[in-house]
Amino acid sequence: MENKCSYAFSFQSFTLPAFFGGVELSEVSTLDSVAAVSLAYFLDMRESFMAELGDQWEKGLLDDVQAKAEIYAPDLKVQQIMGTSYT
Repeated sequence: MENKCSYAFSFQSFTLPAFFGGVELSEVSTLDSVAAVSLAYFLDMRESFMAELGDQWEKGLLDDVQAKAEIYAPDLKVQQIMGTSYT
């Protein structure tokens, strides 16, 4: 099967920090609930159009999480704090 993907991809693993706040554990030390989760991810922003697409993707992701939360987790609050760092 020919790969027709127009972007680079790999199966290389990256460990990104994920921070939890307000963690509650069960009696056997499994996660019962988390009050806050911080996510980290990489977006290619070398070109101005990529930065715009990245911003749209991030906002869309957070909007989707909020929409699902209204159905499946009504107590969930989604804070949209978007930032970009360039090197």
